[in-house]
Amino acid sequence: MAQKPEDFNLPVSAISKIVKDAIPEGVRVTDGAKVALSKAASVFVLYATSSANSLSQDANRKRLLAKDVFEALNDLELDFLIPPLHNSLAAYRRSLETKKQAKESKKASSFREEEVAEDNMEVEIVENDSPDVITLNSESESEDEVVNNDSDSSSS
Repeated sequence: MAQKPEDFNLPVSAISKIVKDAIPEGVRVTDGAKVALSKAASVFVLYATSSANSLSQDANRKRLLAKDVFEALNDLELDFLIPPLHNSLAAYRRSLETKKQAKESKKASSFREEEVAEDNMEVEIVENDSPDVITLNSESESEDEVVNNDSDSSSS
C-alpha cells in the first residue's frame, strides 16, 4: 500500500500528455501548473473511487463495477462525464476483444500448420528378403524402423 500521500499522485508525465492534447498549440504550461493538475486529478480520482466504493459496499460487493463509477459520477453531479467515460469503456472492451481474437487466431494458425506438416509426412514400405524396413520421410528428417516379419519366423 501507499506509504506517503505522494504515492497516490498520478504521474506528472501522463498528466502532461493529456494537457498537451487538450490545449491549443503554442500555449505553454509551467512545471508548477503540471504538478498542480496532477494533484487535482489525483484528488478527483480518489474522491470518485471512494464514492463508487461506498456504492459497492452498500450493495454488499467487494469489487467496484463500472456501474458503481457511473452512479458515483451521477451522485457527484458530474453527469456530463458519463457519456465520454462510457465511450472510453466501450473502446477499451473492444480493444480487449480484438487482442483476444488475434491471440486465438494465432494459436489456431500454428495448430493448423502442425497438422499440415503431419499430413505431408510420407510413408514408404520397401520389401526384400531381409526384415521389412519402413522408412518415414518428412520435410525435416527421416527415420528408419526395422520390423521383423512374423510370417518369415513362423515358417522356419
